[in-house]
Amino acid sequence: MRAVKFNRIEERTKTLDLLYKLHATNSDINWSEFGVFLPQYDLQLKWQDRLSKFKAKREQIARFLGEPAVDQLIIYAEQALKSMQPVKNKKPTILHGDVVHHNFLMTEKGKVYLIDFDLAAVGHAEDEIIMWMHRVLPHVDYNLPKLLEEQPLLQGFPKEHLLAIRYPNELLREWLYVDVIATQRKAAFVEELVAFTKVALSSWPKLWYDSGSVK
Repeated sequence: MRAVKFNRIEERTKTLDLLYKLHATNSDINWSEFGVFLPQYDLQLKWQDRLSKFKAKREQIARFLGEPAVDQLIIYAEQALKSMQPVKNKKPTILHGDVVHHNFLMTEKGKVYLIDFDLAAVGHAEDEIIMWMHRVLPHVDYNLPKLLEEQPLLQGFPKEHLLAIRYPNELLREWLYVDVIATQRKAAFVEELVAFTKVALSSWPKLWYDSGSVK
């Protein structure tokens, strides 16, 4: 087995299909009753906390990235949180909680498995699909219309929840991760992260527009 590659269309499709099947279990299981064992997943609260931590490290991050880029990330995050629409009147389900590519394993025959449910929670499927899109978008040059057209399952995704794409989640998370990188690896990691951030920020105005104009 190997980890899936989000830069391959067919593997993106298989991982998304697997997530939809996981979420669809709420038709047979009342996951809300598992509150004793599984925490409640609140995406907006999670992102507010992440932004607060990012702001607290603003000066340290600015030494690598520069103050203008750091401030731009903060502005995007703040405005995205204001525009997010909470999911309403939807039956909660089980969420995997960490849809990074290496938690999807593919066999030699092309079957995909989802592993590592340590962060499983109960919440709304739309929130986890948004997290999946955040992981995948860098691999399609942040082209949201392309991703929506490519994936039939996304064509029924509630348009009002696409506004959550505006939050620069991957960037904030990776910059907060810098502190835990071993010293000998930090320089190379930061160099790659600066380049990644510059590309993402150059794509964000169009991504922001696309998320609010999808028909």
